[in-house]
Amino acid sequence: MEFRKLVLAGVVTGSLVACGGSGGGSENSGASGSAPVDTAPSYNGNRNAAVLSSSNTSELAGAAIKAIKYAEAEDSRSDMPNVPESTSSNIGTARSLRESPAHYETHQTETYPGSCGGNMVVSGTNTVVTVNFNDYCDSGVEVDGTYTVTSTTVGAVTTLVLSYQNVTIQDSDTSVVSSGTFTTIQNTQSGAIEYKLDLTLVVDGEKIRLVESERCDAQFNCTSVATYSVDGEIYEAENIEFKSTVNGSNVSARIYDADEGYFEMEAENITYCGNGNIKTGSITLSDDSSNQIDVTFDGDCENMTVTADGVAETVTQ
Repeated sequence: MEFRKLVLAGVVTGSLVACGGSGGGSENSGASGSAPVDTAPSYNGNRNAAVLSSSNTSELAGAAIKAIKYAEAEDSRSDMPNVPESTSSNIGTARSLRESPAHYETHQTETYPGSCGGNMVVSGTNTVVTVNFNDYCDSGVEVDGTYTVTSTTVGAVTTLVLSYQNVTIQDSDTSVVSSGTFTTIQNTQSGAIEYKLDLTLVVDGEKIRLVESERCDAQFNCTSVATYSVDGEIYEAENIEFKSTVNGSNVSARIYDADEGYFEMEAENITYCGNGNIKTGSITLSDDSSNQIDVTFDGDCENMTVTADGVAETVTQ
Protein backbone atom coordinates (compact mmCIF):
# COMPACT_ATOMS: atom_id res chain seq x y z
CA MET A 1 0.00 0.00 0.00
CA GLU A 2 1.52 3.36 -1.09
CA PHE A 3 -0.02 5.14 1.88
CA ARG A 4 1.68 2.78 4.31
CA LYS A 5 5.03 3.34 2.58
CA LEU A 6 4.57 7.09 2.90
CA VAL A 7 3.72 6.73 6.59
CA LEU A 8 6.87 4.74 7.22
CA ALA A 9 8.93 7.09 5.07
CA GLY A 10 7.83 9.82 7.45
CA VAL A 11 9.39 8.01 10.38
CA VAL A 12 12.55 7.49 8.39
CA THR A 13 13.01 11.22 7.85
CA GLY A 14 12.66 12.07 11.54
CA SER A 15 16.39 11.99 11.97
CA LEU A 16 19.55 13.60 10.85
CA VAL A 17 20.75 15.26 7.74
CA ALA A 18 22.59 13.97 4.71
CA CYS A 19 24.38 17.26 4.03
CA GLY A 20 24.63 20.76 5.48
CA GLY A 21 25.90 24.29 4.98
CA SER A 22 26.31 27.74 6.47
CA GLY A 23 24.44 29.53 9.22
CA GLY A 24 24.02 32.88 10.90
CA GLY A 25 24.26 34.37 14.36
CA SER A 26 22.10 33.88 17.42
CA GLU A 27 21.70 35.83 20.60
CA ASN A 28 21.48 32.50 22.41
CA SER A 29 24.89 31.37 21.17
CA GLY A 30 28.10 32.32 22.93
CA ALA A 31 31.40 33.07 21.24
CA SER A 32 32.31 29.42 21.41
CA GLY A 33 29.06 28.39 19.76
CA SER A 34 27.41 27.02 22.89
CA ALA A 35 23.64 27.08 23.44
CA PRO A 36 20.96 25.22 25.37
CA VAL A 37 19.98 22.11 23.43
CA ASP A 38 16.29 23.11 23.42
CA THR A 39 17.12 26.42 21.72
CA ALA A 40 17.16 26.32 17.93
CA PRO A 41 20.89 26.30 17.11
CA SER A 42 22.40 28.94 14.85
CA TYR A 43 26.10 28.75 14.05
CA ASN A 44 28.01 31.99 14.62
CA GLY A 45 31.45 30.49 15.12
CA ASN A 46 34.69 30.59 13.15
CA ARG A 47 34.12 30.27 9.38
CA ASN A 48 37.80 30.30 8.40
CA ALA A 49 39.92 27.27 7.62
CA ALA A 50 41.21 25.46 10.69
CA VAL A 51 44.92 24.81 11.16
CA LEU A 52 45.42 21.29 12.46
CA SER A 53 48.18 20.72 14.99
CA SER A 54 48.92 18.85 18.22
CA SER A 55 47.31 21.73 20.14
CA ASN A 56 43.77 21.08 18.89
CA THR A 57 43.73 17.32 18.28
CA SER A 58 41.29 16.40 21.04
CA GLU A 59 38.80 19.15 20.23
CA LEU A 60 38.65 18.43 16.50
CA ALA A 61 38.59 14.67 16.98
CA GLY A 62 35.62 15.15 19.32
CA ALA A 63 33.84 17.32 16.74
CA ALA A 64 34.43 14.63 14.10
CA ILE A 65 32.99 11.90 16.34
CA LYS A 66 29.83 13.97 16.90
CA ALA A 67 29.40 14.38 13.12
CA ILE A 68 29.83 10.63 12.58
CA LYS A 69 27.18 9.77 15.18
CA TYR A 70 24.95 12.41 13.63
CA ALA A 71 25.26 10.73 10.20
CA GLU A 72 24.88 7.26 11.73
CA ALA A 73 21.55 8.17 13.31
CA GLU A 74 20.28 9.46 9.96
CA ASP A 75 21.12 6.18 8.27
CA SER A 76 19.48 4.11 11.00
CA ARG A 77 16.12 5.21 9.57
CA SER A 78 16.75 3.09 6.47
CA ASP A 79 16.24 0.01 8.66
CA MET A 80 12.52 0.75 8.85
CA PRO A 81 10.49 -2.03 7.20
CA ASN A 82 8.71 -1.53 3.88
CA VAL A 83 10.53 1.71 3.07
CA PRO A 84 12.27 2.05 -0.31
CA GLU A 85 16.05 2.17 0.01
CA SER A 86 16.10 5.67 -1.44
CA THR A 87 14.45 7.04 1.70
CA SER A 88 17.55 6.48 3.82
CA SER A 89 18.29 10.19 3.42
CA ASN A 90 16.18 13.33 3.41
CA ILE A 91 16.78 13.89 -0.31
CA GLY A 92 15.68 10.32 -0.99
CA THR A 93 12.55 10.82 1.05
CA ALA A 94 11.85 14.04 -0.84
CA ARG A 95 11.99 12.03 -4.07
CA SER A 96 9.63 9.45 -2.59
CA LEU A 97 7.16 12.12 -1.52
CA ARG A 98 7.35 13.83 -4.90
CA GLU A 99 6.54 10.58 -6.67
CA SER A 100 3.59 9.87 -4.34
CA PRO A 101 0.06 11.23 -4.90
CA ALA A 102 -0.41 14.72 -3.50
CA HIS A 103 -3.65 13.65 -1.78
CA TYR A 104 -4.54 10.46 0.04
CA GLU A 105 -7.70 8.45 0.09
CA THR A 106 -9.99 8.95 3.06
CA HIS A 107 -9.06 6.38 5.68
CA GLN A 108 -10.97 4.68 8.43
CA THR A 109 -8.88 3.43 11.32
CA GLU A 110 -6.64 0.59 10.16
CA THR A 111 -4.38 -1.61 12.26
CA TYR A 112 -1.24 -3.24 10.87
CA PRO A 113 0.45 -5.96 12.95
CA GLY A 114 4.21 -6.13 13.10
CA SER A 115 5.90 -9.34 11.97
CA CYS A 116 7.61 -9.69 15.36
CA GLY A 117 5.02 -8.05 17.59
CA GLY A 118 3.00 -4.92 18.30
CA ASN A 119 1.00 -2.92 15.78
CA MET A 120 0.70 0.32 13.85
CA VAL A 121 -2.67 2.11 13.94
CA VAL A 122 -3.42 4.56 11.10
CA SER A 123 -6.43 6.89 11.07
CA GLY A 124 -7.42 10.13 9.36
CA THR A 125 -8.65 11.81 6.19
CA ASN A 126 -7.20 13.00 2.90
CA THR A 127 -5.59 15.98 4.66
CA VAL A 128 -4.65 14.82 8.17
CA VAL A 129 -3.40 11.36 9.13
CA THR A 130 -2.38 10.13 12.59
CA VAL A 131 -0.11 7.15 13.09
CA ASN A 132 0.33 5.42 16.46
CA PHE A 133 3.07 2.84 16.92
CA ASN A 134 2.54 0.40 19.76
CA ASP A 135 5.68 -1.72 20.22
CA TYR A 136 5.52 -2.16 16.44
CA CYS A 137 8.24 -4.63 15.48
CA ASP A 138 9.32 -5.68 12.01
CA SER A 139 12.64 -6.99 10.69
CA GLY A 140 14.27 -6.52 14.08
CA VAL A 141 13.30 -2.84 14.33
CA GLU A 142 10.88 -1.67 17.04
CA VAL A 143 8.93 1.61 16.78
CA ASP A 144 6.88 3.44 19.43
CA GLY A 145 5.25 6.85 19.55
CA THR A 146 2.93 8.99 17.44
CA TYR A 147 3.19 11.28 14.47
CA THR A 148 0.81 13.10 12.15
CA VAL A 149 0.94 13.95 8.45
CA THR A 150 -0.85 17.10 7.31
CA SER A 151 -1.29 17.81 3.59
CA THR A 152 -2.20 21.22 2.16
CA THR A 153 -2.36 22.14 -1.55
CA VAL A 154 -2.59 25.69 -2.91
CA GLY A 155 -2.35 25.86 -6.69
CA ALA A 156 0.73 23.90 -7.79
CA VAL A 157 2.27 23.84 -4.31
CA THR A 158 1.68 20.94 -1.93
CA THR A 159 2.97 21.13 1.63
CA LEU A 160 3.36 18.04 3.80
CA VAL A 161 4.08 18.54 7.50
CA LEU A 162 5.17 15.52 9.55
CA SER A 163 4.97 16.17 13.29
CA TYR A 164 6.74 13.71 15.59
CA GLN A 165 5.80 13.12 19.21
CA ASN A 166 8.54 11.07 20.85
CA VAL A 167 8.83 8.58 18.00
CA THR A 168 11.36 5.95 19.08
CA ILE A 169 13.18 3.67 16.64
CA GLN A 170 15.23 0.91 18.21
CA ASP A 171 17.31 -1.75 16.49
CA SER A 172 20.10 -3.97 17.78
CA ASP A 173 22.67 -1.14 17.65
CA THR A 174 20.92 2.21 17.91
CA SER A 175 18.06 3.94 19.70
CA VAL A 176 16.79 7.28 18.37
CA VAL A 177 13.90 9.31 19.81
CA SER A 178 12.54 12.10 17.57
CA SER A 179 10.29 15.05 18.39
CA GLY A 180 9.60 18.00 16.10
CA THR A 181 8.61 18.64 12.49
CA PHE A 182 9.71 17.72 8.99
CA THR A 183 8.13 19.87 6.25
CA THR A 184 8.24 19.08 2.53
CA ILE A 185 7.10 21.71 -0.01
CA GLN A 186 6.62 20.48 -3.57
CA ASN A 187 5.91 22.59 -6.64
CA THR A 188 4.38 20.27 -9.24
CA GLN A 189 4.67 22.94 -11.95
CA SER A 190 8.40 23.65 -11.64
CA GLY A 191 9.39 20.28 -10.17
CA ALA A 192 11.25 22.01 -7.33
CA ILE A 193 11.10 20.65 -3.81
CA GLU A 194 12.12 22.04 -0.44
CA TYR A 195 12.28 20.58 3.03
CA LYS A 196 12.70 22.05 6.47
CA LEU A 197 13.65 20.04 9.52
CA ASP A 198 13.43 21.10 13.18
CA LEU A 199 13.99 18.17 15.52
CA THR A 200 15.10 17.35 19.01
CA LEU A 201 16.73 13.91 19.04
CA VAL A 202 17.97 11.58 21.72
CA VAL A 203 20.53 9.27 20.08
CA ASP A 204 21.60 6.46 22.40
CA GLY A 205 20.94 8.77 25.34
CA GLU A 206 22.69 11.83 23.85
CA LYS A 207 20.50 14.85 23.12
CA ILE A 208 20.86 16.64 19.78
CA ARG A 209 18.98 19.65 18.43
CA LEU A 210 18.91 19.96 14.64
CA VAL A 211 17.67 22.68 12.29
CA GLU A 212 18.04 22.09 8.57
CA SER A 213 16.70 23.28 5.22
CA GLU A 214 17.32 22.09 1.68
CA ARG A 215 16.11 23.19 -1.74
CA CYS A 216 16.27 20.98 -4.85
CA ASP A 217 15.36 21.72 -8.46
CA ALA A 218 13.60 19.29 -10.79
CA GLN A 219 16.89 17.46 -11.44
CA PHE A 220 17.60 17.23 -7.68
CA ASN A 221 20.46 19.67 -7.76
CA CYS A 222 20.31 20.68 -4.12
CA THR A 223 21.67 23.31 -1.76
CA SER A 224 21.33 22.87 1.97
CA VAL A 225 22.01 24.36 5.39
CA ALA A 226 22.32 22.27 8.56
CA THR A 227 23.15 23.28 12.10
CA TYR A 228 23.18 20.98 15.10
CA SER A 229 23.78 21.27 18.82
CA VAL A 230 25.38 18.45 20.82
CA ASP A 231 26.28 18.80 24.50
CA GLY A 232 25.56 22.53 24.23
CA GLU A 233 28.11 23.05 21.43
CA ILE A 234 26.93 24.17 17.99
CA TYR A 235 28.43 22.73 14.80
CA GLU A 236 27.81 22.83 11.08
CA ALA A 237 28.52 20.09 8.57
CA GLU A 238 28.59 20.38 4.78
CA ASN A 239 28.17 17.57 2.30
CA ILE A 240 27.92 14.70 4.74
CA GLU A 241 28.14 11.40 2.88
CA PHE A 242 27.39 8.14 4.66
CA LYS A 243 27.85 4.56 3.50
CA SER A 244 27.25 1.40 5.51
CA THR A 245 29.50 -1.57 4.67
CA VAL A 246 30.08 -5.04 6.07
CA ASN A 247 33.12 -3.64 7.89
CA GLY A 248 31.33 -0.66 9.42
CA SER A 249 30.32 2.87 8.47
CA ASN A 250 32.19 5.23 6.13
CA VAL A 251 31.53 8.95 6.58
CA SER A 252 32.94 12.06 4.92
CA ALA A 253 32.14 15.73 5.55
CA ARG A 254 33.41 19.27 5.95
CA ILE A 255 32.91 20.17 9.61
CA TYR A 256 32.79 23.64 11.16
CA ASP A 257 34.03 23.94 14.75
CA ALA A 258 33.10 27.22 16.47
CA ASP A 259 36.60 27.82 17.83
CA GLU A 260 38.89 26.30 15.21
CA GLY A 261 37.01 26.75 11.91
CA TYR A 262 36.42 24.17 9.18
CA PHE A 263 38.29 20.98 8.33
CA GLU A 264 37.71 17.89 6.20
CA MET A 265 36.93 14.48 7.68
CA GLU A 266 37.13 10.94 6.27
CA ALA A 267 36.06 8.07 8.54
CA GLU A 268 36.26 4.38 7.62
CA ASN A 269 34.95 1.11 9.06
CA ILE A 270 33.38 2.70 12.13
CA THR A 271 31.66 0.28 14.55
CA TYR A 272 30.12 0.96 17.96
CA CYS A 273 30.17 -0.35 21.50
CA GLY A 274 27.17 -0.92 23.72
CA ASN A 275 27.88 2.35 25.55
CA GLY A 276 27.54 4.34 22.30
CA ASN A 277 31.26 5.04 21.91
CA ILE A 278 33.17 4.07 18.79
CA LYS A 279 34.67 0.59 19.00
CA THR A 280 36.81 0.21 15.88
CA GLY A 281 37.73 2.15 12.76
CA SER A 282 39.77 5.19 11.80
CA ILE A 283 39.26 8.90 11.15
CA THR A 284 41.48 11.23 9.12
CA LEU A 285 41.19 14.99 9.53
CA SER A 286 42.89 17.42 7.14
CA ASP A 287 43.08 21.17 6.58
CA ASP A 288 43.76 23.43 3.59
CA SER A 289 47.50 23.30 4.27
CA SER A 290 47.72 19.50 4.07
CA ASN A 291 48.15 19.12 7.83
CA GLN A 292 46.62 15.87 9.06
CA ILE A 293 45.32 14.29 12.26
CA ASP A 294 44.81 10.52 12.41
CA VAL A 295 42.42 8.94 14.92
CA THR A 296 42.20 5.18 15.52
CA PHE A 297 40.08 3.02 17.82
CA ASP A 298 41.29 -0.29 19.23
CA GLY A 299 38.08 -1.73 20.67
CA ASP A 300 38.34 -0.72 24.33
CA CYS A 301 35.19 1.47 23.96
CA GLU A 302 36.58 4.32 26.07
CA ASN A 303 39.73 5.72 24.43
CA MET A 304 41.16 6.64 21.05
CA THR A 305 44.66 7.16 19.72
CA VAL A 306 45.22 10.58 18.14
CA THR A 307 48.34 11.22 16.05
CA ALA A 308 49.42 14.72 15.06
CA ASP A 309 52.82 16.09 14.05
CA GLY A 310 54.15 12.54 14.29
CA VAL A 311 53.22 12.23 17.98
CA ALA A 312 50.61 9.69 19.13
CA GLU A 313 48.49 10.28 22.24
CA THR A 314 45.78 8.21 23.89
CA VAL A 315 42.77 10.31 24.91
CA THR A 316 39.24 9.64 26.13
CA GLN A 317 36.47 9.65 23.51
